[in-house]
Amino acid sequence: MECEQRGEVAALSSHFIKGKRASTMKMLREVSLKHRFQERLNPSELMFIWNILKELTASASICIVELPHTKSNMIQHNKWIIYCARYPNLKGLFRKGPQHTATTSFGRIICDEVKQTLGNTGFFTTDELPAYGISRNEKRLVQQANNIGDKDLVAMFVYDETEAKCTKNLLDELLMSSKIEIQRLINITY
Repeated sequence: MECEQRGEVAALSSHFIKGKRASTMKMLREVSLKHRFQERLNPSELMFIWNILKELTASASICIVELPHTKSNMIQHNKWIIYCARYPNLKGLFRKGPQHTATTSFGRIICDEVKQTLGNTGFFTTDELPAYGISRNEKRLVQQANNIGDKDLVAMFVYDETEAKCTKNLLDELLMSSKIEIQRLINITY
């Protein structure tokens, strides 16, 4: 399967592009993430994010959730479906708001990297719901469809299947790289 790149020519992930170019692009993304983390997160915020990310394991495979009665325009335009992936033990990683500066900043960094690399609008998560026209009841439907536990996070991708899978794969890569880079930064700081 090939992922379509929009915007500047760049690698999507090592899963889709072979050779030195993919490893070079991955390395550049890691350097970029490290720089952004240093720039936007103070040491205590890095530690807060690390305490969530240290639980990162592989995400579940992508699943389809139909929301035929949603008021969400983006889901309506995507034929009433969203593609989802469950991330065990990562609930709270993308929480937004003035009282959640660490997770708001982290989420912005990751979503911006997805947007820049793929040229799409990124993703959203159950941490952010209800929002985007998705009701509390629809959030529960998404959680049930993904067999979510109390500490789990679901990432949602509102694209066709190919682009949803590409976005999920890039998100997986960015989360793993973030885990590594934040651990390195914490080891330097503490």
